[in-house]
Order: sequence, then structure tokens, then C-alpha cells
Amino acid sequence: IREMLQEHKRFNVSCYDKISTEAGVTELDASNLDQIDEAVKKADIIISALPYNVTKNIAMSVAKAGNRIYLDLTEDVYAAQELIAYNVSQANGSIMVPHCGLLQHH
Repeated sequence: IREMLQEHKRFNVSCYDKISTEAGVTELDASNLDQIDEAVKKADIIISALPYNVTKNIAMSVAKAGNRIYLDLTEDVYAAQELIAYNVSQANGSIMVPHCGLLQHH
């Protein structure tokens, strides 16, 4: 995803991973809420492809920050339901799109 967005040169792309082994990737522990909040503050659009056990951390940070776009490529139903309820109650200008990476089943 990062490489595809960088090709267009219209986007300033930041990429985070638990273990940073390649250039342009910053180390981030998705279970550390302070690290997540700092990364989210620097972004307008967040695309999450993380495991279900940390999806809620990213989503709630984006919802709290407000005025962000959040695209979640995972299938975490529980986190999506909680996120939608939280974001609606906050009315903070964020656009939250859970499950946008699901494959179409035939």
C-alpha cells in the first residue's frame, strides 16, 4: 500500500511496523497507546492492516483525534461496532471505514 501511494507523489506517506527493518518504516508498538496517538496526530488518513487484537487501539485513537479518515482492512466486527458507536457519539468530523479490505466472496 505504501509503495503504491508513494508512486503518485501526491501523498506524504508514513509507514509504521512493530519491527522496522526497511527504509521509510518507523517502529511502532500498536499496544502502546501513547505511540499510536503520536502517529495519528501526524496523519490525515490512516490505513490499518493490523491484527484484530490491536485494531481497536488504532481506531479509537483516530476517533479521539477527530478530523481524520480511517480505513481498516481487517475483519474485526467487535472493534468496528464499538468504533462506530464511539465516533457517532463524538461527532468529531472523522470518517471511519471499517472492513474496507474485505474480499468479495463468490
